[in-house]
Amino acid sequence: MPKADPSPSAPANAVAVNWIIERLPVAGALFLNHGDDDARETLTGLLAERGLAREKVFHPTFDERFELAIGTPESKGRVAERVDPELLVPDGRGDHARFALALGQRLGALDATAGKALIERLEAVLEDE
Repeated sequence: MPKADPSPSAPANAVAVNWIIERLPVAGALFLNHGDDDARETLTGLLAERGLAREKVFHPTFDERFELAIGTPESKGRVAERVDPELLVPDGRGDHARFALALGQRLGALDATAGKALIERLEAVLEDE
């Protein structure tokens, strides 16, 4: 499945939403178990705008277990901690990925001259660091 982006207008979101919508209806629930919480919430909102009931979309936490049975899934909680929750902190990779995607989209929207100028400005910032 395509990755979601936390910005509601991101082209990646349209691809992800369309991919999911093409597979409707959801019989029980849709689990969005990858991505930052903001991106998953944005994707849930976009899906709700297209008619998927919010209560059918779940955002499981790390190590959370669900019993998959007919009807609405029920969380069984986190049974065993494989990793100390204190270690589950953002490490900047998500920020880097979001920035790289946004930069690629911006460069794609610019003509060659403006794109080159933007790259030169960004390179100048890196040199000053």
